[in-house]
Amino acid sequence: MNVPISLTPAGISRRTAIGRLGILGGVFLARNFLGDAFAQTATAPDFVTGVRKMLAAIPPTSTPLAEGVQLISGPGGNIAAFTWAEGKLVIDSGIAGASDAILAKIDSFGPQPLRILVNTHWHYDHTDGNDAFRKKGALIVAHENVRKRMSAPQQIDFFHGTIPASPAGALPESLFPASTTFNLGGEEIRVTHVAPAHTDGDSFIQFVNANVVHAGDLGFNGMYPFIDYSTGGRVDGMIAGAAQILKVCDGKTKIIPGHGPLMTVADLKQFQEMLSDIAERVRALKKQGKDVAGVVAAKPTAKYDASRQGIFTPDQFAAIVYSSL
Repeated sequence: MNVPISLTPAGISRRTAIGRLGILGGVFLARNFLGDAFAQTATAPDFVTGVRKMLAAIPPTSTPLAEGVQLISGPGGNIAAFTWAEGKLVIDSGIAGASDAILAKIDSFGPQPLRILVNTHWHYDHTDGNDAFRKKGALIVAHENVRKRMSAPQQIDFFHGTIPASPAGALPESLFPASTTFNLGGEEIRVTHVAPAHTDGDSFIQFVNANVVHAGDLGFNGMYPFIDYSTGGRVDGMIAGAAQILKVCDGKTKIIPGHGPLMTVADLKQFQEMLSDIAERVRALKKQGKDVAGVVAAKPTAKYDASRQGIFTPDQFAAIVYSSL
């Protein structure tokens, strides 16, 4: 799909953009800087290694959210770590090049062993560290579509590139079709799959007693999200997924987005309303017969552009929504 829109990230530095979006952001920026050469090198192992190196240079930082629950942010998507008397459960694993730093940060939360890793979806800014986590002793848990996507190369149409298959050691080994629950040290941890949204394998994780939810990439804070329509993502699913999360929240729930700072319930509701409004505007333009260029030219995101400063420009996000309807 060729869209006649600007490919320059709006108002943010290269380092900040990479840090916000993770590996897919790195691929996107590489396309910006390398131009047509990117199409010929996107699948090369040394290119992927270079992107990983850029992201791994961002040090992980931690923020306590509740008793036993920590947020780890920096290299890749946001990570949550839960510690109980007998072990640790972690949500997402970040970038492989940062695994030593991430695991050291997790070790700093106490002497308990790493026992469980849950992947929110397949994108490797969230799963690239899986192999290192497995070697540390973690059982890797995910929706069945996560293993399916990680097991084979995946074409990402919007970036005009292919993400290579993950190594065998990184693949989830305990799979679920709809949901699973852990009861660990008095905490109930519910993992819930949603219909195709950011991808076709997304789940969110609720720490019931701590009143914390990890939204995975069903939530992006302060920026327009990526919707991976090439691997099943749909904007209507993103809207429905946010609604599912909101149903398990109250006014005090802390929500960890896949990217960006911690969200409140009000933040997630605004995110959902923004997606719904833009989707309806784009849907109406499509019904009028407009192609992607015509939809982009109509500026369906204009109402929200000032408050969404991230890696995707408004025109790029309009094109993503068009392709994900």
